[in-house]
Amino acid sequence: ASGARIPSLASGKPRGLCFFADVRRVTRMVSGGRDHAMPRLDVSEIRSEQILDAATKLFASVGAERARVEDIARMVELTKGALYLYYKGKSAIIAAVAERFANWHLEVLRKFRAEPGGARNRIERYIQWWADNRPAESQPISLIYEVIVLGQREPEVGAVTRRFVEEVMREMAGLFQEGVDAGEFRAHDVEQSARTIAALSFGFELMQMITGDHGNIRAGADAMRRTLESLGA
Repeated sequence: ASGARIPSLASGKPRGLCFFADVRRVTRMVSGGRDHAMPRLDVSEIRSEQILDAATKLFASVGAERARVEDIARMVELTKGALYLYYKGKSAIIAAVAERFANWHLEVLRKFRAEPGGARNRIERYIQWWADNRPAESQPISLIYEVIVLGQREPEVGAVTRRFVEEVMREMAGLFQEGVDAGEFRAHDVEQSARTIAALSFGFELMQMITGDHGNIRAGADAMRRTLESLGA
């Protein structure tokens, strides 16, 4: 049996005031109708998340580079000046959107690593999760790669994307090392194996973006599985 539930792309913590209203209703139900003191809402955090939600939607529609801060502000009913109280500029918004995606992906990978069972099985299930959660449309993937390109000239964005790749490779190398230690894989350069898996995932995503053919994702998953087979003890 698998361990902790692995979140999908559509999942995550609920956002918005409606979530807190639901919590209050449930609290009243289990307490016989009596109100309990609720923690003070962190409105700034909620508003920051709303800004990132709006920015992600706009970036996917018109591209991160073409998107304007005033349009993001309008989507969340803020003035441009008020939005700058949360993020100092568009680069900061792009970096925050990228970091949110990176954190989500890393959370999934770390849950696979923390689960019981053989390292090879956990890597294979991570590969399947990767294939299942790549959108069939090329637009979301093109946004990811646009952010990567922007990171080459926007230091704040580049720092996020570099850290993401480094953390993915560190976690993956750790999984390969666990497999070597358990005798599932022959002794080899685990960092090189991690780099290979990362390169295959990014490369086949890029192929999907260019061709619009979702079959590239299935081909990428197959290539990653063949990498695992080549490392058998």
